Amino acid sequence: GGYCVVSSCPRDCTECDEVEKTCTAECTSAASCNNVTCPTGWDCTIHCTGANACADITCESDSKCAITCSGTDACETVFCTAACKCDLDCAAGACNTPSCPTVGNGGNQVQCTTDGTNTSNCDSGHAAGCATC
Repeated sequence: GGYCVVSSCPRDCTECDEVEKTCTAECTSAASCNNVTCPTGWDCTIHCTGANACADITCESDSKCAITCSGTDACETVFCTAACKCDLDCAAGACNTPSCPTVGNGGNQVQCTTDGTNTSNCDSGHAAGCATC
């Protein structure tokens, strides 16, 4: 029809549904996905299986992320603080300490991690509110 259509999919998506705002990124080799960002309001599944595959990963506000890092230094830093849901499966030697969401405030603040500490993998099932937007 003479119109140019520009994709609004995030840069590193190997599969994407623009209507549903879902993205899957398969990063299997060094720098195959560099500094991956899951945009505001998107649902992203990110697999970093190659050594140095992803660098930094950022899940923006109101995003939902499921991240797997299994290659050596596959994910430098994972920033999920602003995400409304973040699950991280990080093998030994694959990630630095992640920044995970929290719920509550003051003395009632809880880290959304596997064990509630700020040094563990992000886990949206850890406490009530860790999986809501």
